[in-house]
Amino acid sequence: MTQRKARQPQRGRVGTPHDHLLHKTLEHVRALHQAVRKLRASLEERERHFHEAQDGVMQKIYAIGLVLERAQGHTGKDAALVERTIVRCIDQLNRILRDMREQIGGHRQTIQ
Repeated sequence: MTQRKARQPQRGRVGTPHDHLLHKTLEHVRALHQAVRKLRASLEERERHFHEAQDGVMQKIYAIGLVLERAQGHTGKDAALVERTIVRCIDQLNRILRDMREQIGGHRQTIQ
């Protein structure tokens, strides 16, 4: 009785179909890693911009609060001054809201 040797795939030979698939897979993996790095950098930049915008909005709202507190001290003395101050503060708050909507809308467009 003779035994047949099982044919084993040859490894490491240049030009085998497996080498081509391995090469293509490695290309895809490298491209994926590059895309992940770019996405991570983009997300970090967006996070930085978000925090800067948030700090700016908080400072503006805090300043408006100080103006309103100062105007509160004039309620019994100068009603016209208080009225002008309130109107100006409302305008500033509306401007802040509009700016925030524009920033959020701009970010949504860059995502899509």
